[in-house]
Amino acid sequence: MSAKRIKEGALVRIDLNNGFDAFARVLPNAQAAFYAFKCGHKEEIDYSKVYESEVLFITAVMKYAFKAEGWSLVDERPLELELLAPRNYFMKDGLNGKYSIYRSSDGAICNSSKEHCQGLEEAAVWDPEHIEERLRDHFNGRLNTQVAQMKLKLQ
Repeated sequence: MSAKRIKEGALVRIDLNNGFDAFARVLPNAQAAFYAFKCGHKEEIDYSKVYESEVLFITAVMKYAFKAEGWSLVDERPLELELLAPRNYFMKDGLNGKYSIYRSSDGAICNSSKEHCQGLEEAAVWDPEHIEERLRDHFNGRLNTQVAQMKLKLQ
């Protein structure tokens, strides 16, 4: 597939630089869904196995990530309804410590409490190398340091 046009629903194969690849789907609003599926770097697979696997996390990703070295477009399908649903992310003001929720679909921000932010991903836009590290950590059973820092903000 051409790396020039990145469309919603595209399936991206990500070289984790450890002999394995992971997968993500391109979502609206600069987001991507990352799957709990990995395979050998040169392994031929049936992509339906990826689509059927669990989504590990959904987060915003820098647009250039989808053209980064080691990230290749391999398939494309219309997005399932659950992947089109608006996502909420938490934010914590570094000065006053107040919490708010950011809605991905329209950029709306509303005041919130720490309790309502529990279980949400922090509003952040990830670079490709940090996504790769997060995926490697997941598949190796390690807590990712950036994810751990985000969780500390909710304690």
